[in-house]
Amino acid sequence: LSFLRAGLPPSSLLVLESRTVGHSFASWPPRTRFISPSFDASAWGCVDLNAVDPFSSPAPHGADEYLSGMEYAAYLRGLVEGNGVPVREGVRVTTVERVVESEVWRR
Repeated sequence: LSFLRAGLPPSSLLVLESRTVGHSFASWPPRTRFISPSFDASAWGCVDLNAVDPFSSPAPHGADEYLSGMEYAAYLRGLVEGNGVPVREGVRVTTVERVVESEVWRR
């Protein structure tokens, strides 16, 4: 999100997910919760410890302050959808190599 907030166009970014956005959190056992509470205090200049950026909070996605994995996965999916973050799901990255600028999205 920081790249988008800095003015980079979404077309210049790509997030690769091996399964789906939030999959590992959604796989938590139902009773597993975050140990740090989530609360949206950005209006007072405080950042939610569980937020992925200072301008968002997962708190509205939870039934209480201690979010479940499913609730946090919903927060992540909401960020992706609400901010137009380009994501390609079901992609397993096996190597990373430097390419010249003309070949940026070579697969």
